[in-house]
Amino acid sequence: MLHSTVFVKLSSGLYLVTQEGIIDGYHSTSPFLVTIPLYNSENGWIYDVEALPKVEEVVSGITPTTPPTTTKPQPTDPPATTEVDSTGEDKDELIQTGQLNWPVPVLAGLGLALFAYGWATLFLKKKEDQ
Repeated sequence: MLHSTVFVKLSSGLYLVTQEGIIDGYHSTSPFLVTIPLYNSENGWIYDVEALPKVEEVVSGITPTTPPTTTKPQPTDPPATTEVDSTGEDKDELIQTGQLNWPVPVLAGLGLALFAYGWATLFLKKKEDQ
């Protein structure tokens, strides 16, 4: 069963289409927008626009079942764990993730050296200009 509505001689614009009332056997449709005229890259402007909302037919005879109520378990403290290496001794170092630590101080030192070089060059240039 297809229901349709036709509007004749609408002016150009953007229209909001909403549903009033519910059709038996169908879900209500969500509001949607329709642009008149509609632009098509192959055919240019199209003034005969056909807009179809997304509707679902209600399946009759099937009643939804309610899921059983569940109880949430009480939170408990997790057991304390200690890492032990293959020799059986406790580990006090962090695991290796592939991150290298040596570039950080090297790059920081190079940055500080370049900053100092820039300041020294600036002050020497000012002294030469005076």
